[in-house]
Amino acid sequence: MVIFKSQNPTFNEWLTWAFDHPILDKGWWFGDDIEWLEPAPMKTVAYLTKVFEDPATILANFSDGQINQGLWFIAHNACSSHMFAVIDDDIALEDRITCVRSFYFLYEKLFVNCCSPTLSHLSEHGEPLNEICYMWWDLVPICGQPDQPLRAKIDQEILKVMSRTLQLKSDACREGALHGLGHWHEFYPRLIEDIIDNFLQDNPNLRPELARYAASAKTGKIN
Repeated sequence: MVIFKSQNPTFNEWLTWAFDHPILDKGWWFGDDIEWLEPAPMKTVAYLTKVFEDPATILANFSDGQINQGLWFIAHNACSSHMFAVIDDDIALEDRITCVRSFYFLYEKLFVNCCSPTLSHLSEHGEPLNEICYMWWDLVPICGQPDQPLRAKIDQEILKVMSRTLQLKSDACREGALHGLGHWHEFYPRLIEDIIDNFLQDNPNLRPELARYAASAKTGKIN
């Protein structure tokens, strides 16, 4: 039961609310008597952008397990509504595009340093952040809308983030990007096939299991 609801928390209030919890098998957000501090959409976009642009610094006081749990909470619409702000047309498009671009820095500034070089689609044991690194684009409730001009602009930024992430020297980050590209294949098949073909051409010495996963993502057939 929600015992308190506010759409006007300060950034630090929201940050503590989203991340400062014990690690539970069943997320804290499903507990009883939950204080609910999810910001209004415009503020949500601003807060997400701030965290994602400098995650290693802003989230430094939380454990990797808490960060994994908090990012899962933010990304998954079964837990919160944060990500719907990114596709809210009442918010300036340029602000939402900046927010989408900031997703890349989760990978470049956080995941690349905190994830082990294990592959989640093979259920290899990794560090706590391997989970959200792999599942990020699976959880984010945004689907491609190539026939809607404004949404297509958001789509293109999302695809650029995934493509840039493939350039990171991290199997975990690359796997996460391929996971997302695989899910988006149905919306932009030719573009995604080109992105993955270029990735494979530029990285001939990939771990074989990751190369096979890339080939599967190219056809949209991924876990």
